[in-house]
Amino acid sequence: MTSLNVSFVINALKSQGVAYELNQASYVEADIASVHIDSRRVKPSSLFVAFPGQHVDGHDYIIQAKANGAVVALVNHYVNDEILQIKVDQAGVALATLANAYRKTLAAKIIAITGSAGKTTTKEMLAALLAGHSVESTDGNFNNELGVPLTLLNFSTEAKFGIVEMGAGQSGDIAYLMDIAEPDISLITNIGDAHIGRFGSRDNIAMAKTEIFSALASDKLAVVNCDDNYSALFKTRASHCEVLTFSSSEQTAAVRMVIDRCDLNGSSVSIFYQDQHVSMQLPLYAEHQLMNFLAATTVAIACGLPLLEIQVAAEKIILQADRQSVLTKNPDITVIDDSYNASPTAVIKAIDYLAEYKTDKKNYNLAVVLGEMAELGDYSQQYHEKIAAHIAEHQIDKVFLCGNATRFCLEILQSTDALLIQADTVEQLIPQVLQHISPNDIVLVKGSRSQHLEKMVNALLEHNFSENTPCY
Repeated sequence: MTSLNVSFVINALKSQGVAYELNQASYVEADIASVHIDSRRVKPSSLFVAFPGQHVDGHDYIIQAKANGAVVALVNHYVNDEILQIKVDQAGVALATLANAYRKTLAAKIIAITGSAGKTTTKEMLAALLAGHSVESTDGNFNNELGVPLTLLNFSTEAKFGIVEMGAGQSGDIAYLMDIAEPDISLITNIGDAHIGRFGSRDNIAMAKTEIFSALASDKLAVVNCDDNYSALFKTRASHCEVLTFSSSEQTAAVRMVIDRCDLNGSSVSIFYQDQHVSMQLPLYAEHQLMNFLAATTVAIACGLPLLEIQVAAEKIILQADRQSVLTKNPDITVIDDSYNASPTAVIKAIDYLAEYKTDKKNYNLAVVLGEMAELGDYSQQYHEKIAAHIAEHQIDKVFLCGNATRFCLEILQSTDALLIQADTVEQLIPQVLQHISPNDIVLVKGSRSQHLEKMVNALLEHNFSENTPCY
């Protein structure tokens, strides 16, 4: 439920000096239940924003949006249809203005999350911890200049917490999103090499990500990862506001985690805060997953949740498929589905996790399906060679490479004993993988979204490998 209606939209634009026109001299007031830029998502009583994208112009879909239930359209130019249209010069600016006006009406505590890796997983873990309350969060990875306003506009006025994921393609992006969302709590999961091709260096990435702290109001809270190499920068950029720290190694951190066990059967950890501590068993299998959990836990503490409530909720966490989920739906093999995205740091951690299975060479081989890592720019060859060296170091038995940039891996891997196959597309690679994977193999699937490796995961889960001859 939202408090949006047509008058709210018009008044929000008017109050911020955004020029607008209406295609009707008078209009019938209508409540707005949701806001969309994709006509396929439109539901009854929606506002449809006809955004003119690079490849698709939303104005071409206004009639479809109306048929699906839209009652008003935000447009850059009128179309020949009777639906109420509010014409503005820039739909993106108007959408941001409307989202900020609506955010000011929300009673929910707004939490902003960014980071080079783990921000979506951390968002989902935090939503699970807050599930006993009224919580809403970013749908998928709607984390850019359009996704964040849409996220806010679709939050219910009855929500107690709202989690907003923020991404950055360049310096200034997160500061822009912060002005729209005006969060109460900000978190950076970590700083890595994702999108380094755009930013030029990890230092530049860190400066862009820490806008989530520098743009935070002085009476709000920054949640700081003391284990990150840029923790000193985090604290500097958040020095004007309250800070809550977390760590798995720094004894002075406000929230601490001690890892008692982390293996293929799950994890056992203890969380310490002030004079309290709890121990819990978690369905998490890698230490970087535990750091995401610790980040989510620290934000939950900042939201007022007691440790005992966090303990109960934490043990029910279920990782979303495509984020290092261990899938055994195929009885012949084990698939580690980490296909959602890939940065160099995340790929190295995923390979480390796969290598933990190398305890008994008699019954299975380890295999990795690696999609190219996108948006590395001039660093692409360097990072792909680094990943190849890491695979070689762990003596992975079968390596399948997908994408043109993975050719940079070939020279290093050709000197190993691994079965090695490279293809430029997932469609070309799938039959090769299905031919060479054997019963009991353990297969990690990891790559950038552009490689569509979810197709590989589906093929692996559906194939009958019992007809293949094992290769040890």
